[in-house]
Amino acid sequence: MPQASTRTTASVGPGLGSGTSCTWRGALSAVMTAAFTVPPPFRGGTAPIICLASALSTHPPPSPVGDLPSAAMDAARPVEKGRRPFSARGWPLTLTCGEEGIIIVPWSWDFEETIGGPYDSLEAGGSMDFRFTPEEEAFRQEVRQFIETECPPELRGGDANPFDRLPAMIQWRRKLAEKGWLAPAWPREYGGAGMTIMQQFIYNLETARLRAPSPMFMAGLGIAVVGPTLILFGNEEQKRTYLPKILSGEHIWCQGFSEPNAGSDLASLQTTAIRDGDEYVINGQKIWTTVAHLSHYMLLLCRTDPNAPKHKGLSYIIVPMRDEKGNPYPGITVQPLLNMAGTHEFNQVFFENVRVPVKNLVGEENQGWYMAVRTLDIERSNIGSAVGQQQTVEDLVRFVQEARGSGQERVSRLPALRYELAERWVETEISLLLSYRVVTMQNRGVIPNYEASATKLYSMELNQRIANTGMKVLGLYGQLARGQKWAPLRGRIEFMYLRSVANTIEGGTSEIQRNVIAGRGLGLPRD
Repeated sequence: MPQASTRTTASVGPGLGSGTSCTWRGALSAVMTAAFTVPPPFRGGTAPIICLASALSTHPPPSPVGDLPSAAMDAARPVEKGRRPFSARGWPLTLTCGEEGIIIVPWSWDFEETIGGPYDSLEAGGSMDFRFTPEEEAFRQEVRQFIETECPPELRGGDANPFDRLPAMIQWRRKLAEKGWLAPAWPREYGGAGMTIMQQFIYNLETARLRAPSPMFMAGLGIAVVGPTLILFGNEEQKRTYLPKILSGEHIWCQGFSEPNAGSDLASLQTTAIRDGDEYVINGQKIWTTVAHLSHYMLLLCRTDPNAPKHKGLSYIIVPMRDEKGNPYPGITVQPLLNMAGTHEFNQVFFENVRVPVKNLVGEENQGWYMAVRTLDIERSNIGSAVGQQQTVEDLVRFVQEARGSGQERVSRLPALRYELAERWVETEISLLLSYRVVTMQNRGVIPNYEASATKLYSMELNQRIANTGMKVLGLYGQLARGQKWAPLRGRIEFMYLRSVANTIEGGTSEIQRNVIAGRGLGLPRD
């Protein structure tokens, strides 16, 4: 590889801190995000490997590594040599970067012949600039001040169950709607904020930092999926009928995608909608349908041409879930699916000769698949989850420091927990950097593909590792649920431990994410 001779500055991720940057020298090459599984002997098990940085150094940079937790240095020790871009548990060097964050700089193996992508133009000596522009910083301050002033205090805990605080939730939703911030990505003409990608990122970042309920959580799929779909593909009548009541919160929507035999392979779905005059007759079943029991409408993906190839015979149809009196719509049966954390989020929905008017078709018939993979330019960095993960680890560290009767005792008896907590914190920084990479790509007009899969894969598996560490720290008290008197951290770890099991399944399994990374990121052949 060519040796470094110049210095460049590349903006690869915003918002880590004012003036926070790091420069290193050496022979550099570009890198793609990749995910593998580390074979033994890594601690007798497996772990995901994700290559993070946009520039790799073949020589360790002069860095203040002595300030890092020893667990980070342990993680930097090689596990297995090979032509793979290892990360936090393989070949990286972790170094501090200013007061607020760290940079992960993995080892490079002559990748320049095979790896391309958005960072090809980086030259040797590049540095990462995490600062916001003055305009972005002013917007960040506006968001922070608004949340601190207007968000009800009882909602700003990170561990609150919003459904137990409905009056405060309604109040907060109303204030966001008045501000025009309930639908950040929607165009202004449809009642949205019309935010840019960076504004959406800053908005989500500050909401997470202040532990306030996000608009996406409060408005759900109506804001995140249905509204953008109708804006892009719906006719004017559909937009006038449905969009205002999505924004006002008057109507709740669900999404009819997964089926018992069509989850990861969604295009194999079998629910049919056969045209009969001016109506479609729908028969079939959907499963894992979030909030179907509360919804007024479903955006249904169904098969309108049984004879067409599986990707080409699908359509989007709006299906009422209730009649005018609020009763279940004729032919629709909703059955609850309680998860192991004891919450009712999911349902299975049965359709038996359900008749809906043809005017409820969204876009063109048999084009549903192609509409399903498109949406508005919504920020997809997952920054809220990354910030929440770091806050949870910080809460665990604070518990160990302050709860002398339990937390410190367990760490003194199990000294490995100190290293495990340090490792979890380093991993939350990795999660943040993955989020920064995705939003930086979107801000440049590049659509994240395997990069988004890598972010989802790493973040969801990290949720499970944090929950496991939390249970070790809390001991038997960790089994106490939310609302119980002696539950540490208000029972948040117990809920996370149970709920995070589904994280690596819902929204695309970890196996699917690895397939996407392998195929689209590394160019590996299909099985």
